[in-house]
Amino acid sequence: MARFLEKGFFVDSLTPNGELTIGGLSNLKGAFSPNSGHPLTQLAKIQVKSLGFYIPGWELPWIHFLYSWTCAIHEDDFSYQYVVERDSINIIEYHSGVDDYSGFPYENYPVSFPEVHLSLKQLTSEEQAVILQLNEESDESVFDNPNPEFARLSVPTHQFGGTPFLLSPKHGSKECPVCHQEMILIASMGNESYSDNNEGLSGNEFVQIIFFTCPFCKVVSAKNFYD
Repeated sequence: MARFLEKGFFVDSLTPNGELTIGGLSNLKGAFSPNSGHPLTQLAKIQVKSLGFYIPGWELPWIHFLYSWTCAIHEDDFSYQYVVERDSINIIEYHSGVDDYSGFPYENYPVSFPEVHLSLKQLTSEEQAVILQLNEESDESVFDNPNPEFARLSVPTHQFGGTPFLLSPKHGSKECPVCHQEMILIASMGNESYSDNNEGLSGNEFVQIIFFTCPFCKVVSAKNFYD
């Protein structure tokens, strides 16, 4: 059964002191693809604090959302575990492969995206209710709803905490690869890079990466979906 954080947040606005960073190059040791040897893409990192975005049991001040579209990692679940004393990660679950992904997900995909800092805004109860309804609908009749929020919220976007809109609700759960307990779904990442890169983080606004964590094992896992 899927587990979610109680409070959810959308991206608000650019600000030098924002608690959310989109892009940038990860400074974590070990943040390299075991397939290609290239740096993992830092999609985002976010401050974890008691007031705001908060993960019970997560003891580190930040959590990093790392991924790779340019190697076989994106073909299956991807998981990494923090090694706090070394300021590093160990990759503990990934799809191994040597296929050539040049030009994927689009030509000249960057090693890293420009680092931008943003603030967060909490989801309203109305927004969360619409998302829950979208996730529960088994057919597309929900999109006939005249409420414009249904159209806006049915496109994958960056959401941290709460219950995000899921392109594949039945796959919105994940077992920790270390302790085998149910992980917490903590984030959904859409395409927006908030930079001059018009292609975005994946090149498709209907591609979604969802992230889970097991705070006690300090594991983060990612899955991608597309429509």
